[in-house]
Amino acid sequence: MDNGRNSAFRNTLNFAVMQIGAISVPIYPTISQEDYRHILNHAEVKMIFIEGKDLRARLEPIMPTITSLKEIFTFNEEHSQYKILDELIELGRQHPHPDELTKIKASIESNELATIIYTSGTTGVQKGVMLSHSNLVNH
Repeated sequence: MDNGRNSAFRNTLNFAVMQIGAISVPIYPTISQEDYRHILNHAEVKMIFIEGKDLRARLEPIMPTITSLKEIFTFNEEHSQYKILDELIELGRQHPHPDELTKIKASIESNELATIIYTSGTTGVQKGVMLSHSNLVNH
């Protein structure tokens, strides 16, 4: 998630998520709290990356209702109760496992799920469009 601005961090994060076989679920920052709740629970999101204090303030009230949620990171808010993305990056630097990463990347099949893009929900609740790695590269 982000605040709608273009961000090199966001793109790097998406690539990192996909190269370890995890699934990226980008979400528009302007949807309602109920829409966030639906998407985050429907996609069974385990980690959230939030950019911006305004978005964090909108999400905080619903976070306890996201049953699959394990970790919350902010992009740069040092005075937040959540971890900062830089902490995750530093953890990776301190504990590199390049051979394991190479094995994980090699095991990902092109037909495996890479991302779920949710529709705007103009005809009801948002529906997740599932895209494979092949969909992203070839189409």
